[in-house]
Amino acid sequence: MDKIKLYGKWQLEPLNLPHAVNGIVPKNERGRVDVWSEKCLPPGTVHLRFPKAFSVAKRLEIDYAPAMIGFEFKNGRSYPVFDGIVVCSEFKDVLLEAYAEEEERRQAEEKKRDETQALSRWYQLLSSIVTRQRLNNRYISNSLPSEMPTGGQCINNESSVTVSENYDKNHNVRHQQQVDQCDITSLDASLSPPVKDHEHVFLKELESFDRETSLLTKRCQCGFSVQVEEL
Repeated sequence: MDKIKLYGKWQLEPLNLPHAVNGIVPKNERGRVDVWSEKCLPPGTVHLRFPKAFSVAKRLEIDYAPAMIGFEFKNGRSYPVFDGIVVCSEFKDVLLEAYAEEEERRQAEEKKRDETQALSRWYQLLSSIVTRQRLNNRYISNSLPSEMPTGGQCINNESSVTVSENYDKNHNVRHQQQVDQCDITSLDASLSPPVKDHEHVFLKELESFDRETSLLTKRCQCGFSVQVEEL
């Protein structure tokens, strides 16, 4: 029975790759090194697989070649797969040290950025808490007069109430009327008597401002006053 040769003798010869000389990595016609296994590395070279190894080698101006480790098949076509770089053995330690320094610097910058963002968020949170507490103390705890609309009218979702002013010629009368959430604490009738359907006019010269409480007091000539908060 005749024997059929499946391989040529040239295919059974030991792999003879060129050596790295003067820090230059021998590359194939595509400018890369096919690393099917560690035995496929040219003598005098190493395969480095840490992230962004090519950028470190390029920054240090060290000659390198992309390491092609195989193929992947997508949509009926094959595409080369690269993993790391191939450099001369004498540059291995230099590249690893440079990568460690760059990684440490990157982690320090990332930590600083995270701390800055955390401080900013804490500041926003504390500012909101302080503002909320200040508003609660001013409008709830201290029960300060609420803001009144012009014209002495208080309007809610259900009704509209007009506070009328009563005047007694012989006595000063304090008239207080509370409707829903609107509260007019006092009306001083010691000044000129109000006229029916009187429209309040708040003159600039009668205004007063309290810097501690940031409250602006507006007064009408009839004695009616309104306090509003200046932001």
